[in-house]
Amino acid sequence: MNETDLHELLQVAWSESQGDWDMHEQVLHRKLMVLPLADLVDFNVIQTKRRRLAFTPLLINAAFMVWDGALGNDGFLDFTDNLSVIPNELFETLVADPDRVIEVPALWTPHEGHFWHLPFKVFDEQSRVKAGTDLLNEYLPPDNRPGDLWPRLDGHPNRQTAQNMLPRLYARFGESAFA
Repeated sequence: MNETDLHELLQVAWSESQGDWDMHEQVLHRKLMVLPLADLVDFNVIQTKRRRLAFTPLLINAAFMVWDGALGNDGFLDFTDNLSVIPNELFETLVADPDRVIEVPALWTPHEGHFWHLPFKVFDEQSRVKAGTDLLNEYLPPDNRPGDLWPRLDGHPNRQTAQNMLPRLYARFGESAFA
């Protein structure tokens, strides 16, 4: 699986689920179940890279505001996980301009979908062996693990950053999130 294949798969799943996160997870699960192991590995590596691109101070501020201040480490992982499975054009738009999260109401409600875990779950179901996590993690570079990325986000969320860099989100959500 290459990035184009992944983007097509995510676009189809997004369209079929019509913004319903639970349905999105079911559609992705169904589509991943028919992939061979090599494609599951590729999906996992590419999706992980996408999720890590979202580890930015501006996106943590955006997530904090739209989730009304209820965002800890796990919450931000959930938010970036959700970002990792949206269509590529939308993903790239939001990473480049996090203030545009205001245009995607589906991201405003906290959702713990565990999309990061889907390739592991599918591998375990296909092989009937609980080895997916260990096996698929072998293909991820060590610097792609969440613990290595948190220092980049130190000092965020930050009211001043949100006001200056995310004016539309701050106007809609900022006061209650930072209260």
